[in-house]
Amino acid sequence: FPYTTLFRSLKDRGLDLVLVLDITGSMLDEYKKIKKDILDFSKNIKNERPEFRIGIITFADLLDDIAIYPLSYDYEDTISKIDRFNPQSGGDYKENPYDALIKAREMDFNPSSQKVIILITDAPPHIKGDKANKGFDFTTYKTDDIAKIFNTSSYLLYIASHERFEEYQTIVGARKNKFYNLDKYDNLSEIFHSLEKSLKNQIKLTFVSKFNKNFYERQTNRERLVVYKDLDAKKAKSFFNKKRLKRISFINSLFDNF
Repeated sequence: FPYTTLFRSLKDRGLDLVLVLDITGSMLDEYKKIKKDILDFSKNIKNERPEFRIGIITFADLLDDIAIYPLSYDYEDTISKIDRFNPQSGGDYKENPYDALIKAREMDFNPSSQKVIILITDAPPHIKGDKANKGFDFTTYKTDDIAKIFNTSSYLLYIASHERFEEYQTIVGARKNKFYNLDKYDNLSEIFHSLEKSLKNQIKLTFVSKFNKNFYERQTNRERLVVYKDLDAKKAKSFFNKKRLKRISFINSLFDNF
């Protein structure tokens, strides 16, 4: 692949961000309280990444509850819609973020932009098989389905929720720096401040190999590979500009913790 053009400066690379927001219970009040902080967050990201767009998806229990606000360069207009959100009643303790996450993947992302999805919820997820909708399922997805979809995709997914909801831990897997425990922050403003720093420095790379995962798990083959993880943008650019990259094959599993 064209390794010499894999990276440009981050300022040249667009960033498309979708907020997936639980608007049941007290969550909507929280978003309204910190709307200015979300605006500042977006402004600061745009200063670093001029080709910045933001969209929003809101959810509760039902598929019909999901509302989509498309990706837009006008972050002020998009975020202003928070004031017009209609609060939803979840009906029970759990909500349906999984279908909302799938809808987020269907947004009109720019193929050349970094694709970021941020899920915020204070409730555990409905999953396929829980029969919580009067004997039917709210969703057709299991937690492992969502984990596989995002761990093998180019989407950089962050989740802010309570640590006790193990499903979200499963989705982020070993990428613990992508999970924000609501119990450890005084408010969502602190989380957005932390996300801002992450988005200025983090990237996600997805490589496809002609060999399967088992090939790379063999000790003799692993010894021939050097895996770079948790690099900052400058180091990543330096590494991926090396010509020897042409001779190395990667698969997604090698970058689980990238």
